[in-house]
Amino acid sequence: MKKTTILSPGNKQIRAVFEQAAYTSLALNDGNESYILSLYYGLHPQNLILYFMVEPIGEKMDYLKSNPFVCGTVVLPSCSPERKKLCSVVYKGLVEVLFEKEEKQMALNCLKKRHALSSPAELDFKKDKWLLKLRVEESSVR
Repeated sequence: MKKTTILSPGNKQIRAVFEQAAYTSLALNDGNESYILSLYYGLHPQNLILYFMVEPIGEKMDYLKSNPFVCGTVVLPSCSPERKKLCSVVYKGLVEVLFEKEEKQMALNCLKKRHALSSPAELDFKKDKWLLKLRVEESSVR
């Protein structure tokens, strides 16, 4: 089994995994209850910050309101035990809802760029969607 290594979120190897992975899985916790969800994300151009667009209702929002500190993982699809490069990152951070127009625009731009969405209507300031921000505070790699 490959050893887990703790690295700074500013590490270039960690950023490379986030740039190559298709989505992330977030583990949410509310006391003794847990919830996991997989989300597509936008990645800030300089900092290790993830942006998500979600429905503002449902079980995930109940968990986030109760405890916004989450643990997540990103895994490269072509991972194998023989591979010499990093295959996955486990990270922790605090999720916050974005309210400021400039921050929302940054999140939308990052989501559009990462997912090659061509139509502004595909990602817009919609009342039925919330934009979330997660700054990676701690990470480990395998």
